[in-house]
Amino acid sequence: MAYVNERPNIPAEIRRSVEVEAGHTCSVKNCIEHSYLEIHHINENRKDNRRENLILLCDKHHKMAHKGIIDRKALKEYKKLLSENNISTAVNVDLEEIKRVKEFITEYQYLFSCLFQNGRENAYFFDSQAFSLLDCLFNIAWIANPLRSFNSRAQKLQDEIIHNLQQIYHSFDLDKYQDIGKSLKYMAPYNLPNRDEDIENRRENMEKWIRKIYECSDEI
Repeated sequence: MAYVNERPNIPAEIRRSVEVEAGHTCSVKNCIEHSYLEIHHINENRKDNRRENLILLCDKHHKMAHKGIIDRKALKEYKKLLSENNISTAVNVDLEEIKRVKEFITEYQYLFSCLFQNGRENAYFFDSQAFSLLDCLFNIAWIANPLRSFNSRAQKLQDEIIHNLQQIYHSFDLDKYQDIGKSLKYMAPYNLPNRDEDIENRRENMEKWIRKIYECSDEI
């Protein structure tokens, strides 16, 4: 089909969307051309710049579309395949991220169980095994941890959990704790000024950090 009138401009946002949908490659299946690409109007109405009417084609396939060698029905099928492939890719990515986050929760399940079960009393008695897990967690930078999600929402929740675990970890002055077997016991000196107030403040902070960890893990 030969056009007489000048081609109207396709809005930049729509053009970008069509190009991204096709991965900046010709939309015809198995065509790998990505250098000379043009946007084709499936219904050949160049004023109809709806996203669903636009498809990215290489120069060769664009000419074939205009000659009817690739008809409108075939173009619509190629467009449909693009959409299905993009959905499939998104689902696979989401499933991978769900798996990653579940592994994160499972990896530190014992630590979380101790925190949630003992609550604010963790400030006074802290499970020794849970502390070992906490210590191992911060042996490497969290940002490099393979269990850190790439999904922005999950990552934000994970980062908040880690931040509060760091608060707990850094609240330990091991010189003031005694290993009594299965637990570390806080041994505040009896001559410490405001000793009872110090212990209560530690309990309140512990409760605050654990509550935030619980809220984030529950949302994950």
